[in-house]
Amino acid sequence: MKRIQLVPRLVNKKDADPGLLVELQGLGRYYLFDLGANERISKHELLRTSHVFVSHTHIDHFVGFDRLLRHSLGERRDVHVFGPAGLLGNLEGKFAGYLWNLQEAGPTFVGHEIDGRTMRTRRYPGEHQFRGAELREEGLAADGAISTEEGVTVRCAALEHGITTLGYCVSTAPFPAIRSEALARLGLSEGPWLAELKSAALAGAAAGATLVACGREHSLPELVRELVEMKSGDRIAYVTDTLFNERTLESIAELARDATVLFCEANFRDEDVERAKATSHLTASQAARFAAAAGVEKLVLFHISRKYEGDFGPSFEQARAVFGAVE
Repeated sequence: MKRIQLVPRLVNKKDADPGLLVELQGLGRYYLFDLGANERISKHELLRTSHVFVSHTHIDHFVGFDRLLRHSLGERRDVHVFGPAGLLGNLEGKFAGYLWNLQEAGPTFVGHEIDGRTMRTRRYPGEHQFRGAELREEGLAADGAISTEEGVTVRCAALEHGITTLGYCVSTAPFPAIRSEALARLGLSEGPWLAELKSAALAGAAAGATLVACGREHSLPELVRELVEMKSGDRIAYVTDTLFNERTLESIAELARDATVLFCEANFRDEDVERAKATSHLTASQAARFAAAAGVEKLVLFHISRKYEGDFGPSFEQARAVFGAVE
């Protein structure tokens, strides 16, 4: 299995529409979290976006669906769109807003609506003018996974915004790395045999199995033990539009546990905490409390209110008073 690396970037400025584009290096594709205004995403990147994960369908999180639809017309591909209960109706409303009498080809949008522990899925083929196919229902996996493919898994957690919103975490599988110092110590040099060794580490080396490396036969289990170190894959969490309480703290701590980076909204400063509570948003220090509880490596703030006129400094300072690694 090839190693997949996740390379994330915010779609817009920190006080503009929310959105996170994640490149899946090794697969040549992208995952997109939220569909606000997305003119900063190139057409090329949109056409390589295979999965979209929508937190909820307020206009600043969903208005960009039209651009994704427009650039996808004529492309024979599937685009998976995930979101909370009501998403399928939102998609159907989008499709119903246009006339499709000349539409003859793809794409096919595949809507996945998460409602509690159930996921409802419906396909909308372009060649059928995006009319919905038969509805399919299935239970969610015990770990909350809603998408698993080629070593990439996305899980979700229900959050609270006056409505149910979804937070997401995308992760890649652990991968084998070669200990270079051990390679030198054993007098071995790099070569194609290392790929076979890594595969054996993933599959499990059978007792008594051997591997020819640098012209000599070696015990495969011993080589794995001496040379291979299993490392954690990437783990990126995305949380926006939720209030702060013990339930959301627990949910996000579990969702984002040990993430490489948590992208989290920080709509308000601490002095506006009552406004944050009234609108079911977070303050900067509340976002930092999520990061600390989850034990993430880094916190990236976004979705900061425009009322602060682009002055993000106080938000960073308030977050750093709780959690050190903040951008």
